[in-house]
Amino acid sequence: RLTKTPVQLEQLVEECIAYHRDTVQSKKLQIIGPQNPQRQVVEADRNRIRQVLDHFIDNAILSSAPGGCINVNLVQTGDRVRVEVIDDGAGLREEYLQTLFEDGELDESRNADSLSLCKQLIELHQGEIGAINTDDNKGTTFWFCLPLFKLRPVE
Repeated sequence: RLTKTPVQLEQLVEECIAYHRDTVQSKKLQIIGPQNPQRQVVEADRNRIRQVLDHFIDNAILSSAPGGCINVNLVQTGDRVRVEVIDDGAGLREEYLQTLFEDGELDESRNADSLSLCKQLIELHQGEIGAINTDDNKGTTFWFCLPLFKLRPVE
């Protein structure tokens, strides 16, 4: 069950980064938030979107070696906003990328049940979710897109 309210994504991302900062520092990593954020607002269950974002950041921390960097970006395209968590780890084998968010599919560093739950939560928000390796296979981008909040006419 979702409790949707207007959620400012920049604020949520900064909150997640702050929550993970001690773990990131203890693993000698760096985490960077959105560089040119706009005030994107989505209608979402804040706790559920936070759950997905926390899981993506946890995965990035596990995948990154000391000295690595994790970037969290917000990219608006039309009436949607894409949230990206990018690590500079080893990347994923191509066969895992195709089935990563399905029940029962996992590799050594990722929990399949959590990823399939992330997929369900994003789809309940009329969003999309995915993961891709970087062009040079030196990291993975986990992402999800959500529709921007729109005021509805009063009837």
